[in-house]
Amino acid sequence: MKILLFIIILSTTFIIADENQADENYFFLGEYYLLQEDYSKAEEYYLLALKQDPGSIEIFNTLIDLSLQTKDYEKALTYVLESITFSPLDDKLIDMAINLYAYLDQTDSAYQLIENKIQEYPENIDLIMKKLAILVSEYKWKEVIESCVDILLIDPENQEIYQTMMEIGFRTDEFDGLLSGLDILMDRYPDEVVFVISYIRILYGIGDQSQILNELWELNTRFPKNVIILNQLAQQLNDSENFNLADSIYIQLIEEDDPEALALNNYAYNLCARDGVSETVLDQALKYGSLALENSPDNASYLDTVGWIYFQMGEYELAEHFLIASLTIDQENAIIYEHLSDVYAKAKQVRKAVEALDKAIAIDQDNEQLKEKRTLLSHE
Repeated sequence: MKILLFIIILSTTFIIADENQADENYFFLGEYYLLQEDYSKAEEYYLLALKQDPGSIEIFNTLIDLSLQTKDYEKALTYVLESITFSPLDDKLIDMAINLYAYLDQTDSAYQLIENKIQEYPENIDLIMKKLAILVSEYKWKEVIESCVDILLIDPENQEIYQTMMEIGFRTDEFDGLLSGLDILMDRYPDEVVFVISYIRILYGIGDQSQILNELWELNTRFPKNVIILNQLAQQLNDSENFNLADSIYIQLIEEDDPEALALNNYAYNLCARDGVSETVLDQALKYGSLALENSPDNASYLDTVGWIYFQMGEYELAEHFLIASLTIDQENAIIYEHLSDVYAKAKQVRKAVEALDKAIAIDQDNEQLKEKRTLLSHE
């Protein structure tokens, strides 16, 4: 044991005696002085070692650890930033720089660091995610949405980012930011259905009927073959009682070689729901509704449409059949229960009508129209 100790002491003495002779010993001398807790001397030799090997991440990490150990966070940050110049996409180093900036209350500098990196590597999603995290911590929701859009432009199928963007937009009422972002995404990816649907959904949430119609016309001008936009435009025109124009769009959709099932269903429903509808029009509606159902036989909405058409025709047993079939697929739809209640009421089956309407009210508790109908049924 004494011999071993003597060898260690002799080796250390040799290193110290030879410290100016061999450059490769600088790092080990730094380690020696670190063990002696002579931090200033240790840093001196680490820097000499770095001078000989300027891009050594190992030496940079050692200097960073030393600065953190001595609580010199400004110096630690300096070493981190220097090391990033040699390893520009090192996640650990970039995260450490962001955390040190945050600790030193220099969040703007952290943000600028990431911005500069993104300009160098604009397709790097990890960098944009780091920017996103900073913006969230600063409650800058509009900029958060913009960063989500930047990620989706690179990876349009990133559902996690899409859901985050939508949730933040709705939770913070940043609807203008959402619309602007979705507008950019629709331009880049016009065939991505989710962006178009979300855009229209927001329109209906914040605009009046006139604004919605104007926006839909504008979208139709930009994307004239988008069937989702065409369907929604036709529906809006129908709701505005501009039936001729609505019908022209529906006919355009259903006269394709492969008719769009949603258009068939919506046109059928709208035809039968209009006031004073003739038997000829009801027959036409049934034809279109049946075609939609053939295309998608397990679609609750399409089953409801056919059931409602039969109700308008006075075929109450057939109406009941299709509406019950619809409810076996979708048991949380107040409209279908309301339709079934109307069928029972017409068939003079008041108890069943009340039961169906009660289920509709249980689902849509704020619907005053349903409650009024329930009151009227109670007097029958």
